[in-house]
Amino acid sequence: MTPIQLGLFERSNQIKTLPSSYIGDILDTIMFPTMSEIQDEKERLFRIFQHSLGMVNSILIPVALFLILFANEIVSILLGDQWLDAVVPLQIMFVVLPFSSSGRMADSVVRATGLIYKNVIRKFIYVLVLITTVSIGAYYYGVTGAAIGVSFSYLFNYSIMLILVKSIFNKSPKEIFIKPVLYGIRLSLIILGPTVLYTTLLQAWQHTSIVKFLIITIMVGITMLFMVWKRPSVLGIYLEETLYAFFPKLIK
Repeated sequence: MTPIQLGLFERSNQIKTLPSSYIGDILDTIMFPTMSEIQDEKERLFRIFQHSLGMVNSILIPVALFLILFANEIVSILLGDQWLDAVVPLQIMFVVLPFSSSGRMADSVVRATGLIYKNVIRKFIYVLVLITTVSIGAYYYGVTGAAIGVSFSYLFNYSIMLILVKSIFNKSPKEIFIKPVLYGIRLSLIILGPTVLYTTLLQAWQHTSIVKFLIITIMVGITMLFMVWKRPSVLGIYLEETLYAFFPKLIK
């Protein structure tokens, strides 16, 4: 890639990693010591893993959808209008945002149960796939192709992680993957409603897209807080249980 293309790709990748990096670091710091202590209690370990995975997906799938819809405004705010060519690559990489942190959770389980060598082999294969797909994508389609390569490699890595996790717990794909993801998809559809509504209402308002984005973000946030206050179950079982643990008076 040319220096300009490389700069676009680097900035896009940097923005994409911010949400999952913070959430993944926090959860990994909290969960790994706990998982290590109960590594021989498979059922208990699986419940912790599934709950963590459900929390990550319940947060990051709606966030990813929101970021994809407003990638143009996010790039303008963080990088400036001269970086708008980074919008499409960023949207492509936002698609796999939930899987990057979910992979971190699976990695914590694999390390906690002592499968060090299998994890090293998995990471080696992932790096090879990453280098290959990004190189091929960049060669033929530039920054967009590189973004597709990154996204594919994340999905590939996550698939390998699921296979390793399944070998540890001997659970069905529904329990390991589908159930935690479904609540995130459900919450995304709930958030999509007010997002589309507020976007449509502000469409005719003569102001910059950044101001509209900030207003929509605030309005969606207020709407979700109201919904959580009146009906916490809208968040799904994983976030609801977590909220109840910290704020028992919130859920009656």
